Amino acid sequence: MSSETLKVVDAPEVHDRLPTALVVEDEIVTRTKIVRTLIRGNFQVAECSTGEEALALLETRAFDLIILDLLLPGIDGFEVCKRIRASGKDRGVIMLTKLGDLKDVVRGLATGADDYIIKPFRPEELVARANAVLRREREMIINASMVKFRNLRIEFQTQKGYKDGQDLNLTPKEFVLLSQLCGNIGRPLSRAELVSHVWGENHHGSEKSLDVFIARLRRKVEDDPNAPSFIHTVRGFGYVCG
Repeated sequence: MSSETLKVVDAPEVHDRLPTALVVEDEIVTRTKIVRTLIRGNFQVAECSTGEEALALLETRAFDLIILDLLLPGIDGFEVCKRIRASGKDRGVIMLTKLGDLKDVVRGLATGADDYIIKPFRPEELVARANAVLRREREMIINASMVKFRNLRIEFQTQKGYKDGQDLNLTPKEFVLLSQLCGNIGRPLSRAELVSHVWGENHHGSEKSLDVFIARLRRKVEDDPNAPSFIHTVRGFGYVCG
């Protein structure tokens, strides 16, 4: 790994509590801008220019957040994100892209990215998005028996869901659907993936039935089902909780 393309830059007066970020971007001007922006936002920052370098670094260091360009030389950002998620380690991922095509954005989210930013971007937008991803990570508490997100709590042993401590009276399929969504905060789930989890891989019914269950869940978990703040639609793809 070249020392010219991999650097670790700590924010001034670094404390252990500062979040850490890895910036993976092959354009040096853009990478420098991102690094400086994150340092001003009180992040400790490491940087590299290729997917191969990023994966090697991730084997030896833990980061709270990864800023990942899609169009990298060699292993691209899509593949890097896939491998990050396959490792099973919880790390926030924000993808950077010049691509405006919806299918590329959807593809990036489908590989497991938590968010994306279209270049060029404003520095304050990057810091706000980075902090939002980390905030979702902190808000979500998952263990073998429970998922908690904001004022929702899902208990696996009893198969019950609660909002502000009140029983949501979920049906079995509603429970499975909400569990999948809240267990993947910030990660868009495709319609096919959700249908498979709720009805089984051999289910051949229309995915429109999924929309019906989403509407029912929104009536139970949202303060205003017509302006959802928990369960969001990803147009042309599926749904995301966040």
